[in-house]
Amino acid sequence: MNTAVSYAFDGRSAVFAGADVCREAALGLPDTVRRPLFEDDVWDFTEVVGLPVHMARKTERSRLQNDYDRALRVVAEIDAATLDQADEDSA
Repeated sequence: MNTAVSYAFDGRSAVFAGADVCREAALGLPDTVRRPLFEDDVWDFTEVVGLPVHMARKTERSRLQNDYDRALRVVAEIDAATLDQADEDSA
């Protein structure tokens, strides 16, 4: 039988610890901008030179909210149809 072994993470044992994400991916950043490091919780690519700007955050949030609202409507319709079918079967 195999037993799982757990090692404590010391922050230095990761292969990419301290790696500059943009440098590794060959993405250009202005010298005045903080460079994202691999262990950062969020990588900020807003200042990367040459990347297309697709949508502002507000637009993206609005689009995702519309998708979420539509999904809730679809689930509600499925639930309603299932209840109607169950009522017909029991009658």
